[in-house]
Amino acid sequence: MLSKGIINNKSDDIMRALILVIILSMIPLTLVAQAQISKTPQIPLEAYGKLPSTSMVVISPNAQRMAYRDTANNKDIMVVTNLLDGSLLAAIDLSEVKPKSAYFIDDDKLIFTVTENIGVIGFLGTADFSVAYVYNITSKKMHQLLTPGYGIYKGQTQTGRILGISADKKYAYMPAMHNEMGYSLLKVDLERKRKPKIYQRGTSDTIDFFLGNDGEVLARERYNNESDSHFIEARING
Repeated sequence: MLSKGIINNKSDDIMRALILVIILSMIPLTLVAQAQISKTPQIPLEAYGKLPSTSMVVISPNAQRMAYRDTANNKDIMVVTNLLDGSLLAAIDLSEVKPKSAYFIDDDKLIFTVTENIGVIGFLGTADFSVAYVYNITSKKMHQLLTPGYGIYKGQTQTGRILGISADKKYAYMPAMHNEMGYSLLKVDLERKRKPKIYQRGTSDTIDFFLGNDGEVLARERYNNESDSHFIEARING
C-alpha cells in the first residue's frame, strides 16, 4: 500500500510538470498577441458618433432649440434651429472665435469657450489663454465676457471660467485677478459689454470659489505658497 501511494504521487508530479510546461509554452504566444493588439491604432469613441462637418450639438433648457457647429463648404458657423418647426433662428460666424465648446445658459443665450496660445504685449513668451463669449439669439449680438486689461488685470491667462449664473440670467459669476495682487469673483454682464464688478473679494492667495445653485458664495479656496498651507474658508451665518 505504501509503495502504491509513492507511485501515485510520482504520477501526479509528472502530470503537474507536463501541465506547467504546456502553460509556459503558451505565454510567449499570449505576449505576442497582446503586443500586436497594443500596436493597433485605437479609434476614439467620439469618432463613431461624429459627422464630418457637424459638432458641438447642444440643446436649450426647454428642449425647443438646438445649436450645432457646421464646418461644411469651408465655413465655420453655429447653426441654431427651432426644433418645433425646423426654422433657422441664427447662423453665428465662428471663424474669428474658434470655440472649443458651447452650451446654453438659458433658452436665449449661448456660451462659447475659447482656448488659444498667444502672446501679450509687455510680457515675454506665449501662453494658453482661455476666454468666454456670450451670444444672444434674439438680439443676434455676441461679446467677450472678461477681457484682460478691461476692468481686470492684464497679465492673466485663464478668464473663461463661469462658476455660476444669476437667477435672472443677466449676470455670470467668473473668477479672475481684478488687480495684480487680488483674485476675486466677478459679476459679469451677459447683456452688453461692461467692466465687471467685484461680487466676492478674494485675497492674494485665493485660488477658487464655490457657489450654491442660487449664486450665493459658499466658500473660497486659498493656498499660501510660502507656508505651503491649503485650506477652505466657508461662510458662517452669511
